[in-house]
Amino acid sequence: MFLDSVVPYAKDLYFDLHGEELIVGTTFTMEGILDPTKSSLCQDVNDGMDIITVTYYPQSTTGGTGDESYTAIKADFEELIALYPDPAQEIYFSEIGWVSSTYLGSSELIQANFFSNLFMAWDEHAEKIPYITIFKSTDWSSAAVDELADYYGLTDSTFTEFLRTLGLREWDGDGTNKIAYERILCELHVRDWCGTTCASLETENIELELEVYPNPTSNIIQYSGIEVASVQVFNSLGQSTLIETDNNTIDLSRFTKRIYLIHFIDQQGNSTVKKIQKI
Repeated sequence: MFLDSVVPYAKDLYFDLHGEELIVGTTFTMEGILDPTKSSLCQDVNDGMDIITVTYYPQSTTGGTGDESYTAIKADFEELIALYPDPAQEIYFSEIGWVSSTYLGSSELIQANFFSNLFMAWDEHAEKIPYITIFKSTDWSSAAVDELADYYGLTDSTFTEFLRTLGLREWDGDGTNKIAYERILCELHVRDWCGTTCASLETENIELELEVYPNPTSNIIQYSGIEVASVQVFNSLGQSTLIETDNNTIDLSRFTKRIYLIHFIDQQGNSTVKKIQKI
């Protein structure tokens, strides 16, 4: 096979030039790599590769879109992992995207919800999937879309709208943020990634002598150290739920698996926030 000769040569050359190992993989679309008629061919190509690289646009470019659910994304992830179960062969998503075009049945809110669902599914498979690139940061201009459409030979409005609205910011001269942009900042914030801030989750936070355990948890967490007056659970959407406590115990069984910020307020009105992962 061509790759059998090229990969060792590329690795040797890269090491000679840079003094470190070259990580090699291929790139397939998620649709192609999961297609039963093509998956075995993809596996033949990926045999011996360091990583598996995939592009993922679960929204169809032929019209008819929806708010892709956490369950659907998780199922796609698990099907892919089942095809490539070797823990040493990690999966990289080089592109993941969802459009905001109302013409295609989507919206800014649907786009934002897709990315929240994506992070939820990713939490469960982060060890196998260490890398995801969200595509793209800003919409293309109409002129750029027309040029790309000519390149692909697909000039119908369905395809051009798909290309035009993949960004997290609008193309309007100054890159106005869409809802998804702030939502992704919030998803990063609750995971303590990249030093991001999230306006919808900003709360006054005073360090109280509070211990919360176990973390991660499947359902029940306990706390000790202060007398708590109230407890709120925040998700990355900024949505909060006021919950009752019983004997310094909090029941999270009705919440889905993901990361939450638990906002504790003591009898004097002081507050602190703890990050909890439900697994």
